[in-house]
Amino acid sequence: MPKTCYLCARVFDGVKTRQHGEHIIQNAIGGALISEEILCETCGGKLGRTVDTPFATALAPLTVLLDLPRDRGDYSRVGATIAAKTEEAAPLEGVQFTLYNDFSVVPRQPVALIDDVKLSVTVVGANQRQAEQYANSPRIQALVTKGYSLELSTNAATYAQNLLVPVKPNSKAVLRGVLKIAIGYASSNGVPRQDFEHLLEQDDL
Repeated sequence: MPKTCYLCARVFDGVKTRQHGEHIIQNAIGGALISEEILCETCGGKLGRTVDTPFATALAPLTVLLDLPRDRGDYSRVGATIAAKTEEAAPLEGVQFTLYNDFSVVPRQPVALIDDVKLSVTVVGANQRQAEQYANSPRIQALVTKGYSLELSTNAATYAQNLLVPVKPNSKAVLRGVLKIAIGYASSNGVPRQDFEHLLEQDDL
């Protein structure tokens, strides 16, 4: 029986309906199993845009924290917010951060942590140059003039009580991604299309 694309049901003819290597488990979450007999080039591209990309975005925090291997794409960082450990670190709670897969937590804009008891100010920046530039601002220099000690940092992880990342395992994007994995795996193992056709007709993918 000729091989067909499970989505459009067209027979692979190498002209109008071309086979292509499709990750059964998405590359973005470390999938390495590839089949050329489940989706045509057109449908693979369509599901890549409508299913795989939202799925990868929804699970990005987990792929960053677990540092999952992949053969393409950069998922080494994700947006995050933090809950501060101390009252002095409270200004960090209003800042957007980038969490990297080495567990560093970098602010997207510089922020100053001021301790009026210890007479210290810590400038946390996205990089050393940004931290230095912010440290030279009139506000920070006024504190230094008053006797505050100055410290520069590019990692806010030490000030975080909790790290908050947006993960919604029951979101539509995740459920559609998991469904695509299940259908792709079933199709690659010879399960007839009619057994899961009802899922395609409801436009779950």
